[in-house]
Amino acid sequence: MSETTMKFKRKGTLLSRAEIEGFYRTKYFSLFMNAYKFKGLNEQQERFLLTQFWEIGSINAFILEGSKPESIAIKGEESPQGELILTPYAPSMYNIYNYPTRVRAVRLRGASFIPQTDMKVNEDCVLGWAHTSHNPVRTIVEFYVKKITDVEMTIRTHLFVQKLPRLIKCTPENESRVKQLMNDIEAGENRIYLTSDDIKDIESVLESGGTYVIDKLYSYKLNLEKELMTIMGIDNIGFVKRERENNDEINANNEEIDNGGDCFLDEMKKFTKGVSEILGYDLDVEEKQPRVEFVEQGIENQQGDQNNED
Repeated sequence: MSETTMKFKRKGTLLSRAEIEGFYRTKYFSLFMNAYKFKGLNEQQERFLLTQFWEIGSINAFILEGSKPESIAIKGEESPQGELILTPYAPSMYNIYNYPTRVRAVRLRGASFIPQTDMKVNEDCVLGWAHTSHNPVRTIVEFYVKKITDVEMTIRTHLFVQKLPRLIKCTPENESRVKQLMNDIEAGENRIYLTSDDIKDIESVLESGGTYVIDKLYSYKLNLEKELMTIMGIDNIGFVKRERENNDEINANNEEIDNGGDCFLDEMKKFTKGVSEILGYDLDVEEKQPRVEFVEQGIENQQGDQNNED
């Protein structure tokens, strides 16, 4: 009977590029999912809507047929608004401005109640987008995720280089003397007397640590994350040392964050307004975190005033 040898591939302890990208992708997916609150949707509907915005950038909304009673009021209260259905969609007709005018809802999970007939946009249904570019949020984030991962990989390489030991070239004849010289250097001796042969031997020491640039790479990574958070309309105060900025720089940064946030919120507001006015279903959206405030006085001036008070 022949012997069978089994070989197991040992998994390294270092994170792969895919794992690093996955970490940052999850980080910014979570920040986006936690940035908005839709009044009129339950938890499952809100998560589905934001996930669709992240993955495909748009959504189709319509009222389920037969879910909205014809009676106007019951016991003095308004009747239910019907059941709002959110689905992906496939456009079946466009106008000359490349805007969908008729769409067909995608039937998810085999849901038979989702109609398979064309819907007229802004009559039977309302379309919504996550961003003014009409692109998925994921594609916006992905550009920065890849750049941030590149920097992370470069930092890891430099950390490895920095951990390399000092390489010393010697011969059997001068090995003991070279070892003594290196021990004296590492011991911090103030004076070491060398012969001409010692100088020749010590020149064979190879500095393998390389130039230290990890701090610059890390600063660059933070700047990339700051840019991404600005584009997403998220306050990046954690990436900025405000005491080093004057009021003009702080206000300029706040304005960029507001502009980035408007690219998302304005499109979502158009969607919720259309659902409310066209479908008759009350829906609104708001940001969970308040917008950053503009400052009237720079940090340096504030600190100066405090010193004067003291």
